Amino acid sequence: MAKRHTVKITQIICNDPSENEGDELYLLYQADGGNQYRYPEKLKRSHEMDDNDDEDTWNVNLELNFDYEVILQLWDNDDANPDYLQSHDFQPSSGSGSIELKNTNDADYTVYYEYIN
Repeated sequence: MAKRHTVKITQIICNDPSENEGDELYLLYQADGGNQYRYPEKLKRSHEMDDNDDEDTWNVNLELNFDYEVILQLWDNDDANPDYLQSHDFQPSSGSGSIELKNTNDADYTVYYEYIN
């Protein structure tokens, strides 16, 4: 059966990476307590992010389908030991907009999203 709600992650902007040389960002998401998925899908793939003009924006365009909630996690792909950056829980009442995600390692990202249905 198809999921009833969809949130589309449109863009992620790096306001400040967790490391001076930047982050290799990838996403993990999990809908309704089910399986967890990675984006980009291929293991070890990531998107270079820094707070400079060339590498500060990732046009993601990832649709997340769910019934009750979907959790989006941001990770820094540091080879053997990936670093958890932050997460957000989207629910049917999330609407559209942006959320700023910060952590204690000074990582600061803004996630833009659209609530589709």
